[in-house]
Amino acid sequence: MKAKGYKLGLASSTIKLEILRAMKMTELLPYFEVVLSGDDFEESKPNPEIYEVAMARLGVVPEETLVIEDSEKGIAAGVDSGATVWGIKDNVFGLDQSRADELFDNLTEIADRL
Repeated sequence: MKAKGYKLGLASSTIKLEILRAMKMTELLPYFEVVLSGDDFEESKPNPEIYEVAMARLGVVPEETLVIEDSEKGIAAGVDSGATVWGIKDNVFGLDQSRADELFDNLTEIADRL
């Protein structure tokens, strides 16, 4: 996605220490311009603030933002931020993902679509 010119941000409810550890282990950290965690906010998802702040820091508006989510609360937060939301289908937990604009089986399908 970065090679195609997309600005990338990560907005997760997980604690920042765990996010950074995982991103360093997978060598993904350099690809992201913004990394936000639940530690950065008083309220977690479904409050859309984490996505609103991510968009502001990336210098983009909701109309040009794609949120990729898997959780019900994350999808709600993305939709309420005004962004387009694509979901990764949940086949395990029975999550309500009906608010997502589209659902995909995996990230590869999303990358191919972009």
